[in-house]
Amino acid sequence: MVAVSILQQLRAARKERNSKLILRRGPTAEALLALAGESGTGTVFWNRRYEPALTARNREIERRLHAHRIAAESCPGNLLAARRAGRCKTTEGLP
Repeated sequence: MVAVSILQQLRAARKERNSKLILRRGPTAEALLALAGESGTGTVFWNRRYEPALTARNREIERRLHAHRIAAESCPGNLLAARRAGRCKTTEGLP
């Protein structure tokens, strides 16, 4: 499959830079909670989606992350001009 080959190439490119590509399958909240626990992260970031079902899912994921004392930050996604642009920044303070 082409998708598998592309993912293998991306995984190899990440490895060359001392990083890694982690893929998960299953319910989003459970996968994020498991990955956050394994990696020891304190914050999970994602691109916001605006479809009603996905907005509700994102609120639930945020609630569950907070229940495990993990911060949740959603960044504007799929917009040409976002009202909240610039909210998510790197550790250097850059957008």
